[in-house]
Amino acid sequence: MIIFSSGTMSDAAAEVRLYAATRSDDGWGPRTALDIGCSDFVIGAAFDRRDPGRLYYVANCPGGPGRMDIHSAVLPAGEGSSSPAAP
Repeated sequence: MIIFSSGTMSDAAAEVRLYAATRSDDGWGPRTALDIGCSDFVIGAAFDRRDPGRLYYVANCPGGPGRMDIHSAVLPAGEGSSSPAAP
């Protein structure tokens, strides 16, 4: 499986989401949107090998300490729940 960001970024709009795709012997399957994040701009999918069941990402979520903050979600993605990553 690969997780990646895809969407539109221009001066007028920024709508980027996280997607997943799996590979089989026939090649890559279609991408599937992950229900992760709290805004229309979610990027930077990353994993920590010490915690492989958790996906880290960057998003502009309400109530965050900055404009774009690091958040995390447990995989497989549930109902889009997220929480700020521990410092």
